[in-house]
Amino acid sequence: LPAGTTAFYLYVAPDPFEIYSITATTNSGTTSGAVAVDGDAGANGFGFYTNAADTIATITISSDVDFAIGEFGISNAVAFTNSFYDDQMRSQLCVNFLTGAYQWVILSGPGAGMAYTGTGKVSNANQKLTSFAGATDFINFTFDKLKKKAQGYFIAGGSGFYSVLVDKNTTDDPAGCAPPRPTSPDLQ
Repeated sequence: LPAGTTAFYLYVAPDPFEIYSITATTNSGTTSGAVAVDGDAGANGFGFYTNAADTIATITISSDVDFAIGEFGISNAVAFTNSFYDDQMRSQLCVNFLTGAYQWVILSGPGAGMAYTGTGKVSNANQKLTSFAGATDFINFTFDKLKKKAQGYFIAGGSGFYSVLVDKNTTDDPAGCAPPRPTSPDLQ
C-alpha cells in the first residue's frame, strides 16, 4: 500500500461460488480471522484502520480457493505533529515525527509555490528527519525541542530546487499544517 496508509477496505468473493473461509491480515499481524464467505451471495467486505501514529504497509488475503478482489478504498490522511516556518519566509515544513511523513513547501526563490511530500527517517528522540537511502528528494532537518529551534534543508530530486529553513523560535510559527500544530509539550 502507499506510504502513510491509515485505512483500507476491500471486498472479496471466492470462486467457485460456494462457502469458503477467507482471511485478511495486515503487516502488523492484525487479522480478520477466518471469515466464511458465500460466493453465491456476493462479496464480503474486509476493512482495517489505525491511528495516525501507525500505518498499514500491506494486507494479505488468503484462502484455500481462488478469489476475486474488488471495490476497495484507501485513506492516507497524514496527521502532522509539527509545523515549522522559516524566519525569512523561504519555506515551510509539516512533519509527523511519529511516522516520518512530511510536506516541504518552497515559499520564495526558485521553485516558489512547489510542495513536496514524502517519508523520511526519524531519529534522535524524534528531533531529526533525514531522507532514506535512494530517495528522489533529499531532506535533512533537526529540531531542538529544548531550545525551541529548528533548521534544515531540502533538495528536490527532479528539479534540483534547493530550499533552506531556519526557525529560531518554533513556538511562534503560524498554523498552516492540517491538522494544526499539537498542544502536547513533547511534540512542540
